[in-house]
Amino acid sequence: MFYDGVRGDPFSSFSVPQLFNVERVELLKGPAAAVYGGGEPGGMINYVTKKPSFNRTRSLNLTVGNYALAGGSLELTDGITEDLAYRLGGFYEKQNSFRNNADSENIEFSGGLLFQPSDTTSVDFTFDYIQQDLGGNRLRGVPVDDEGNFIVDRSYNANEKFDFQDL
Repeated sequence: MFYDGVRGDPFSSFSVPQLFNVERVELLKGPAAAVYGGGEPGGMINYVTKKPSFNRTRSLNLTVGNYALAGGSLELTDGITEDLAYRLGGFYEKQNSFRNNADSENIEFSGGLLFQPSDTTSVDFTFDYIQQDLGGNRLRGVPVDDEGNFIVDRSYNANEKFDFQDL
């Protein structure tokens, strides 16, 4: 796992990647991936984040949905001077689950500065703050009979209220 080409994954363990600040996801498999892959099946995943731009952009998104899903995001980018640009973004989302004792809350702040003194020289400064609170995130399976029929309601979850993961 790489984040802007640097080894490391901000969405480690059982967390759930939020793609708010991700421009694209790059995958590398095959013989060339052997250089990067730490084990089976090998390969590389690189999250490429959004960067500051001199093009003025304003974006506001609101989200609502099932299981009390509510959230929103705001992104701003623009040039400050002819050689300095910025990007600021914020993301928030909270949701219950159809499973018992499970919910999620995600917060992310991101941004950066782009200093471009000439056509051949640019310097990027970026930051990311990610907070992810997942209640009952580790699904330990749902009991089934010999034919594969659920023995319990589909909302069954072996987790307790105190089972959580905070990133």
